Amino acid sequence: MKKVRLYPVVQAITGTTPRGGGTWRWILRHPEAGIFARNLPAMVQALHFKDYGSVSPQALERWRAKPLRAWYNGELGLDYRAPLFVDSGGYLFLSGPPPSLERYGIHRPLDILRLALDLVDGPGDRVTPLDYPLPPGLPEEEALARLRRTRENALEGLRHLARHEKGERGVGLVLPVHGRTPEEAAAFARSLVEAAQREGFLHLVAALGLGSMVPLRKAHRTEEIVAFAQAVKRAVPHLPLHVFGVTGLLIPFLVAAGADTFDTTGYVQKARALKYLLPGSYRERRLWDLLEEKGRYPCACPACRGRDLAEDLTVLRNPEAERGTKSPVYGAVALHNLEVDLAILREAERRTAAGELWDYLQELAEVHPRLKKVLEYLEGKRRVTLAPGRKIQNDPEAFDWRKTDFKPQNPVLLLLPCASEKPYTEARSLKPVLKAVADLPVDVVFLSGLYGPVPLPFVRHPAVLSYDFLLQRGDEEAYRRVRERLLPLLDLYPKRVAYLAPPAYREVARGLPLLLLPEDNRGLYTGRRRANLERLRKVLQELLKGA
Repeated sequence: MKKVRLYPVVQAITGTTPRGGGTWRWILRHPEAGIFARNLPAMVQALHFKDYGSVSPQALERWRAKPLRAWYNGELGLDYRAPLFVDSGGYLFLSGPPPSLERYGIHRPLDILRLALDLVDGPGDRVTPLDYPLPPGLPEEEALARLRRTRENALEGLRHLARHEKGERGVGLVLPVHGRTPEEAAAFARSLVEAAQREGFLHLVAALGLGSMVPLRKAHRTEEIVAFAQAVKRAVPHLPLHVFGVTGLLIPFLVAAGADTFDTTGYVQKARALKYLLPGSYRERRLWDLLEEKGRYPCACPACRGRDLAEDLTVLRNPEAERGTKSPVYGAVALHNLEVDLAILREAERRTAAGELWDYLQELAEVHPRLKKVLEYLEGKRRVTLAPGRKIQNDPEAFDWRKTDFKPQNPVLLLLPCASEKPYTEARSLKPVLKAVADLPVDVVFLSGLYGPVPLPFVRHPAVLSYDFLLQRGDEEAYRRVRERLLPLLDLYPKRVAYLAPPAYREVARGLPLLLLPEDNRGLYTGRRRANLERLRKVLQELLKGA
């Protein structure tokens, strides 16, 4: 029977002891449903601690003195033995090492691998070297440079692991695989494995890790993800295949394509947005909608058992609730969502063993029509159109607000970042912001790294719906283009606010005649934090009073 595994991503270094962590405390330590109680494998982002100001360089050094498992088992009296997977977090290095990491003694890629190895300790544990993802729309030269650096780091990581005692004790390296097309990813994987074999390090390779899939997932290009997985598995069939950042209903289809393991942050991301996955259907419901429809949690899993939905919502809505009283609610919803993901994984595993996987895929496609194109691809009935068209789509001249008939409707401009999901108004990162200002008379304009300003009425323009471009820090050519198009727009408004959390977009706006928010831009999900949204709303209300 094929063993399929899901690694929930957890944040294991959120303070100075194993006893802290807010919501993560409950996700890890819930007495029945938690990661530790169920002995579930877990993935840790090696550098996630940088988002927590409470973790000093001295605290990190203290943590590194012994592996994570030893910390938790020793101080909490646990017997946690499940495999740990420490990922490098390569997206942080897309524009060079963040300055904040140097204070932790992290100056180069190998330093991250050393940190990862300090956190694991035994057979079955995995680490990844620093890799460089390929977001859509990269220039040819930059894409090839990132592939080269990923390959160099992987081979250097294998050499280091071969000299390290933990390599002898069974800790394995996951070789990162990237490519702009399935064929390029397959060739990259084959070449990397051949190099590892030539140097005599193939026994240290735990799996291949397919990356750069998250932008495709966010754009709902699911059949392309399956095509990448299938191509890489066919190129190197004898090694397990991990797919980074993809989970949920796509898991059974990726299992059919040859994937073996997955990781997920979706379970906790949904919980933070108070979204609850309905068992069986995998459809989302907001908690208050769930109360109206069902009146209770419609699930008997350990995370939901004994909880009262109405009471939980009362706690969440109470602005004066004591510190820490909301964390158990978020933690329980996250663990319930994880249980739904695990149920899909177990069913895929069971159907595979029974020779019924294709029946399961057909059942899922019937219930979820968007999956039909994925099934048709696997059945050979559909071809996937991939990267060749992207360069045509990424033409900065395909949309320019200055060539439209756009005129201001309100005296206050609100500038928001664009998103990979199209239209922007449907993006998970932007919905809370748009909801927070929905009743205010302001003009919303999105800032695209490719097109510059995109006013709200044009979010469904064909060029805006079809492009793939990620603004990178330090891309001076893109900065110049965006500012050139932005300045005439600013001239049209007497009052201007930019609510920009992504660092590259903040750099573009810095120094321009506008108010840049949020002021506190540290950590994850900054743009969706309640305090920042409340601050944005207050600022806009004050500006409107004087308008």
